[in-house]
Amino acid sequence: MNEARVNTVVRLVAGGTVVLMVLLVARVAQLQARPDARVAAIIESRERARALPEPRGRLLDREGRLVSSTRLAHRVIIDPVSFPEEVDVAVARLSAAMGVAPEDVGLPLLSALDANARIASGIEREADERRERVTVETVVDAFRERVGIDERTAQEQTSGGPKLRRYLAVGGAMDRERADAVRALGLPGVSLEARPVRVRADEVSVAALAGQVRVDPGSLEHAGVLGAEARFDARLAPESGEYRAASDAWGRPLWIERGRWLAGEAGADVRLSIDLEITRIVREALERGVELADAQGGRAVVVDPATGEVLAMADIARAPEDAVAFPWLVKNDDDEWVLPEGLSPEVVLEGRDRLRYTVLSPVEHPSGEPSLRRNRTVEEAYEPGSTFKPLVWALAAGRGLLPEDEVIDGHQGVRRLEYGRTVRDVAAKDELTWDEVLVHSSNVGMSQLVERLGEEELRAYVRSMGFGRETGLGLPRESPGIVTSAKNWNHYTQTSIAMGYEVAVTPVQMVRAFSMLARTGERAGTVPDLRLDAAGGSPTVAERVLPPGPVERAREPMRRTAERMDDLRMRFREGAVPATYSMFGKSGTSLIAIVPPAGMGKPRGVGGYFPNQHHTSFLAAAPVDRPRIVVLVVIDDPGPALVRTDRHYGSWTAGPVVREIVEGTLRYLGVAGDLSDTDEDLASAQ
Repeated sequence: MNEARVNTVVRLVAGGTVVLMVLLVARVAQLQARPDARVAAIIESRERARALPEPRGRLLDREGRLVSSTRLAHRVIIDPVSFPEEVDVAVARLSAAMGVAPEDVGLPLLSALDANARIASGIEREADERRERVTVETVVDAFRERVGIDERTAQEQTSGGPKLRRYLAVGGAMDRERADAVRALGLPGVSLEARPVRVRADEVSVAALAGQVRVDPGSLEHAGVLGAEARFDARLAPESGEYRAASDAWGRPLWIERGRWLAGEAGADVRLSIDLEITRIVREALERGVELADAQGGRAVVVDPATGEVLAMADIARAPEDAVAFPWLVKNDDDEWVLPEGLSPEVVLEGRDRLRYTVLSPVEHPSGEPSLRRNRTVEEAYEPGSTFKPLVWALAAGRGLLPEDEVIDGHQGVRRLEYGRTVRDVAAKDELTWDEVLVHSSNVGMSQLVERLGEEELRAYVRSMGFGRETGLGLPRESPGIVTSAKNWNHYTQTSIAMGYEVAVTPVQMVRAFSMLARTGERAGTVPDLRLDAAGGSPTVAERVLPPGPVERAREPMRRTAERMDDLRMRFREGAVPATYSMFGKSGTSLIAIVPPAGMGKPRGVGGYFPNQHHTSFLAAAPVDRPRIVVLVVIDDPGPALVRTDRHYGSWTAGPVVREIVEGTLRYLGVAGDLSDTDEDLASAQ
């Protein structure tokens, strides 16, 4: 063949190839742009919508510090069909890399292998009975007894029969270091799946408040189910995007056409009212206070009275060695209430007076998950004792029933009421002014004050401050507290309320009500709505409960109460330093009610309260002229040694903790000290 003919053939082939390529490209373009009906149906059947997930918004504290955020993590996915034949060795290596116990990987894998073996062999085993006996020691033997299943067996499965399990998620989300360790093993049938996880910056102090999210297994999107995550879910939740793409036979996307892409929108960040630094100050002070009081627990809340923002919450639980379980009644096989075996009513009544009983329900969740931990500042009510007195006192003052120059009979600390009840004071007085009734926390004086108020009037006032209903914070399991019904309200109730008994409140309810005494100007006497999101400095104005005048008048006797507490603190608290900030407040002490847990009963004759176990508290606002914070501390069950020496009262146990929180918080907020000799005292203390 001569050279000319060769060139002609080459040109013809090249030209033909170009023409074919042009026709092929044109056909592809035509199929994409304007396919006929049959092709369009095929393409549509191959086209799939896929989500474009966007991140959930972050929870931040009021200063922008991270509380909770979403990040990508990895979890281990096992294909039981492809997993190595030496299962025990592979499980040991994999669990070590993951940092989990071998049974956390081995037991779910054994279950999947067992199910696959039954499908592949057609043999129905008594698997449920055997699985009940599975232990870590039997896992290896069970692995070696499994029916062999390989890729060929899997491929030979008929489409109409049950499918082998090829996807098994084990363990939780892992950090990058663990994921790299798993990846480095190179185990067949083991892969890593990226998924979004919600992480908190501080598991201990804010987990219960931040709450929890649930992950949708299909979209992998988070939804808030507890705490702030649920409260602000609408703001935190993202709007996922979407794209539609034609897929190949294996479901992999081939191309995305213009107009088939819809962008999503990330969730908005939410700035909480909580301040992590104030939370640290509160928690550390409360831990010291609970330990020094040998108490079973403690609770604390800090709010901004102007805005209603909750700045910090803390809940401490402790198990003293001398506390024993109370002998609650349980039901026997005949559905009768009986005492635990070996106890008699006489033994129970004797122990009631001499034993220290466990009075706190478990705080930690059985799963150990911090976000499921109980938050007793909102969940558990108590009788507030004398911290309730300023609220009732302010009502009477607002009605003009407490003349400033009036002196009342102190009855030497013991007064017999007309309906037969006797009230007593810790400090006996011959005479008292109305201001001194608050300063000395006189039950005798409060019993006379409350006789000037109508029963319906007092009950309506208690309800108007928010007691008997939830605060609306949106935290889970919040208790509404207890206010005696109008039907059951009587003379006895009227007197009890004046002393802080026969009303059950939560700490958040108490700081909300006390905030009306700490608000200034025209807002004085209004109860703010509490909030968990940052208010940006905007005052919250709620319905007025009292006029400003009596509210401002109530601060002076409470300022003297706080000074008396500080005097005790300086004299008896080791390492105490002089106060930098003025404050006004009130102490409270109440017996702990004997309330049986669900499903149990109270033995007959034990009464309504543990005789020598108390809730002690101190509630204060600071500084006096323009309060920036309201602080409540409740110490649950100060130890018997303090009770024997009469040092279990609120001014001894809770007051010093409040002072420590006030000093640390106001200094952190940059508030100038307002006590004249502060600098000299601090210098001498150092």
